[in-house]
Amino acid sequence: MLGRVVRETGGIAGSGLREVYVSALARDGSDVAALMGAFEEAEAYDETRFPATSGEKRRLRHTKEGRGTMSRVVEEIRAVGRREGIEMGRAEGRIKGKAEGRAEALGRLVRDGLVDARAAAASLGLDPEEVERMLA
Repeated sequence: MLGRVVRETGGIAGSGLREVYVSALARDGSDVAALMGAFEEAEAYDETRFPATSGEKRRLRHTKEGRGTMSRVVEEIRAVGRREGIEMGRAEGRIKGKAEGRAEALGRLVRDGLVDARAAAASLGLDPEEVERMLA
């Protein structure tokens, strides 16, 4: 049995929903297996056991309105992924830019004789010989 636990208190958090985990690949003849087959297989419908699910799936796959709905949903998912990717790229760029800026500043200080190469290496967490190669 799975339960949601509040880390700070150890108490059980109830959402009022029941979660069921199933294998979409199981084919044991059960209603759950048949429903998973209807979800997984493109042209699988079961109007008798799952009329609402089959009807909605048919509408989404075979009507102009349904295909339009699916296209909008796919575009929303892509837009979210694009925004997340841009944000991740910006965050990585900031980190890389800061590191390069620090290395450049320390390099200038070493070249100007204000900081020892070994001190610069320690500050950057690098091998002193690597700092020497960077400054060459």
